[in-house]
Amino acid sequence: MNHISSNLKTGELRSTCESLFDPEGKNLHGISRYPWRPVIIIFCIGLILKSTVYWEPHFEVDEFIYIALVQQLDSGRGYTLQGHPIVEEGALDPIQYNRPVFFHPPGGPGLFWMFHRMFGDSGYPLVQIFSFILFYASLMLMGQTLGCGENKWSIIVLALLGAFNPIMSHVVTNYWLDGPLLAFCTLSVALFLMSIVRGPIWIALIAGMILGYASLIKVTAFLVVPGALLLAMLAKRSKDSESLVKPMLYFLVVAVLIQLPWEFYLWITYGNAFPEWAGKPSASLVASNSYVHFLTVIRTPWTYLSLVPRILWTLVPGLILWILLWPHPRIRKLGMALLIWIAIVLTFHMILGALGYSKVVRYVILLVPAAIVLFTTTFGQALRLAHRGDLLPGGRIIAWFVLAICILALAMEITTGITCSFRTKHDLIMPFFGPQL
Repeated sequence: MNHISSNLKTGELRSTCESLFDPEGKNLHGISRYPWRPVIIIFCIGLILKSTVYWEPHFEVDEFIYIALVQQLDSGRGYTLQGHPIVEEGALDPIQYNRPVFFHPPGGPGLFWMFHRMFGDSGYPLVQIFSFILFYASLMLMGQTLGCGENKWSIIVLALLGAFNPIMSHVVTNYWLDGPLLAFCTLSVALFLMSIVRGPIWIALIAGMILGYASLIKVTAFLVVPGALLLAMLAKRSKDSESLVKPMLYFLVVAVLIQLPWEFYLWITYGNAFPEWAGKPSASLVASNSYVHFLTVIRTPWTYLSLVPRILWTLVPGLILWILLWPHPRIRKLGMALLIWIAIVLTFHMILGALGYSKVVRYVILLVPAAIVLFTTTFGQALRLAHRGDLLPGGRIIAWFVLAICILALAMEITTGITCSFRTKHDLIMPFFGPQL
């Protein structure tokens, strides 16, 4: 009797645990089959590589600017570079930087300031380490919510691309805003999707707050919203439209309300909530600085289309797999949403490039989560088909050729990511071969 009672209790406990991780009751057995060990090992290797942010020198102009802003805030001079030696001594263009308010929202420099208050000068690299950890965990949550966890190989590919993504590796080894921006945007989307798939609805409210904060790092955070909404429409399990509308409203309205005070402040200060000069190199700087001239004049807006696939090597193979897997409704719809996300980020920065802004690959960092999930889902589906003996269109030879290309692309992207973690003295991304990108 005791044995039977013990079995009953064990069965009840297992059922309860499964219901926590699968509210729909589909018996995922997620905890027992999840490849925790390789995911943690991959994360630890990625984290060790990012530690180069501690011992490499930091002489890039933007790094000096954010350190100067922290010093201004510490000395009580406010969120401005006016009066700081970096401007007074002519190191920066006074037309752009000698203004009463710095043009970027205060979320990023404020994060540096907070970490600096707690950890001293070590706070600057700690922000980047924190950003990598947050991004990695958020990406894993996002992928799991979207179904990348259906087999362990998909999860391992997701972990590899998250740990060694070249753009993220590039930015978190410098004191830049792009790492925190990507980390908080990925977390906001992951939590929003989780609120749609699993609930409860208040998680969407938290996701909106996080997106709002991300927009206070850079307003471009809102570029992830269309893709997030499309993914939510695909991921929702209930046919009730109310189950989708309320989380969307919580997500969007809260984020906009958090961003609005900053835009209002800019409007009061400069008479324009989106001043054209903000972040745009002045004509005098473009004429006098050969590096800025290269980024704004020599590089065309179309450069993004040629540079991004040479850094994110899995992007084009993921697109090819998506086309080959078109007959599969889930992959077709999911890939469409992710490609729209990628296209919006690319198009926006191409338009900025056409308006005279610099063209730098790290600026399009917000397409990274979509690119990773696109390859992970399509590659995982292709591997499942191959394992079952099913073929992609074109026959066995074509199928295995495409899979070989995907494995090679995965290896090249990982290698590029590792390379970017060590070549930290360069403002532009350094691939493991070829020129700076």
